[in-house]
Amino acid sequence: MHSDETYTLKWLQNNELKLYYVAVYRKSYMLGYVDLLLSKVDTKFTTTYKKELSNTNREFDFLSSFEKLYDLAESEVTTLLSYHTLT
Repeated sequence: MHSDETYTLKWLQNNELKLYYVAVYRKSYMLGYVDLLLSKVDTKFTTTYKKELSNTNREFDFLSSFEKLYDLAESEVTTLLSYHTLT
């Protein structure tokens, strides 16, 4: 993780496939689901495209999957925080 006055940068490295997933967001947002999101993206991306990753000149249509994973990660953390607030 790296932060400056305005932004926070977090990343996840997949050593096996030599991939990096990077999230950059405003520091003031303090997003609690970024680590979960990066992990979910790695799992989904590698299971979907592992066989195709050897082709370096390839584009991947991952936006729809990413948006679903983003919503899911945000929802899971919100639910977890709500649960902890109630107990």
